[in-house]
Amino acid sequence: MKELEKLEALSRTLDYSAEQWKEAMKLCDSFGQNYLSALSKSPAFFPVKLFVEGRPTPSESPEPLAKVISDFSELALESGIEPTSGRFFGYIPGGGLPVAAIGDMIAALTNRYSGVAGACPGAVEIENQVMKWIRLLLDWPETSWGTLQSGGSMATLTAIVAARSTRKTQDWFNSVIYCSEEAHHCFHKALLIAGLQDVPFRKIKADSRGRLLMSHLKEQIDLDKSDGLSPWILCATAGTTNLGAIDPLKECHEICQQEKIWMHIDAAYGGFFWLTEKGKKRLQGLEFGDSLVLDPHKGLFQPYGLGIVIVREGDLLRKSLVSRAAYLQDLAKEGVSSPGDYSLELTRHFRALRLWFSLKAYGMKAIRAALDEKLLLADYLFSELSQISGIKLFAEPELSIVAFRCEGTDKDSTNQKTTELLAKILNGGKIHLSSTTIQGFLYLRLCVLSFRTHFEDVQISIEVVRDSLVQ
Repeated sequence: MKELEKLEALSRTLDYSAEQWKEAMKLCDSFGQNYLSALSKSPAFFPVKLFVEGRPTPSESPEPLAKVISDFSELALESGIEPTSGRFFGYIPGGGLPVAAIGDMIAALTNRYSGVAGACPGAVEIENQVMKWIRLLLDWPETSWGTLQSGGSMATLTAIVAARSTRKTQDWFNSVIYCSEEAHHCFHKALLIAGLQDVPFRKIKADSRGRLLMSHLKEQIDLDKSDGLSPWILCATAGTTNLGAIDPLKECHEICQQEKIWMHIDAAYGGFFWLTEKGKKRLQGLEFGDSLVLDPHKGLFQPYGLGIVIVREGDLLRKSLVSRAAYLQDLAKEGVSSPGDYSLELTRHFRALRLWFSLKAYGMKAIRAALDEKLLLADYLFSELSQISGIKLFAEPELSIVAFRCEGTDKDSTNQKTTELLAKILNGGKIHLSSTTIQGFLYLRLCVLSFRTHFEDVQISIEVVRDSLVQ
């Protein structure tokens, strides 16, 4: 009993009393206030410091929470990109809405399990409400259903698993998978993980604006059919990562219908622009896919770790992934869609709560306005950069990515000048942008998507590019 009492005394320190929680929240509140108040003036990029030495393991004795927060700040907030900055234009920004962070904290504190309806019907209902909203948003039929994943890569894998189930294993290797040369690399990774890496695969050329070239797709399909192969899956992209280009979705749908091809749409970046009038016109065809992926940590400004997959025939997705076990029989509830039946995951974070909190607390009007603002800011950015001598722009933005490089026709010398320009911009720290290679040329990308990015931030980015060119 003495040993048990000793262990219990230590074990009880893992819990917080109401007073301890109050003190902890004071520290968190102080951290949050200091962080947010400094954000508008802090660098968007810090020189990278790699921690190559082994970090010490947790000590046997507790450390004050204030020190733990301080150690986190030193390790994570003083090196690399600042993705919450309004001047972060690299990759595909998101930002992390403050209310979403509150939703995450409450989800973690209450630790409700949202995988199976019988464990917490309310948590499952919250996630199902989000999925119903996505279905209504896209004008998809009532047969469609999906789930919330940890990001676009897992969502894409889930979609591929559903598509894979449409053919018997022995028929896979006589079937053909297609995607544009501009498709996101997570599609290739999903094929590898799903065991489809040896299935005939065709990379379709992109046109001069980075969109899937329909003439090449049709030509390749005809060639494959003449060789006795069967077209199977096409990945079309609604907003490529390189350029924000939108593949011709309606034309893709028509040929998929004609050839009985599964049409997967990668709308991870661009899909939520469907909420805007301008975006919906540009994304016509988004409502026609067999499966579709969206990333709320991009177009809905959520923290990292949230991707959505929806399949037109939701029951097909369920049959592809559902599994039963005796130790879960008490939680089984017929007639309710449990997220675990549509996902690779069983144990999962209650990730729907961050999005549910955001949609309810902010309302769609503000979110739609932010998306419209980004489209207009990208147009303005393109217009202003086009007036800077020494800059070569790729194409007018279809969504919110503007790509440019230094002028020149010789790739080696032009790429060298562009590399030097990138270094000057990043070393300044005021803004962050990223680079990519298109048709052999190095391009710099400014992606306008953070909810904190406004006119002033775009104006600063223009000045930084102009100043860096003349240094």
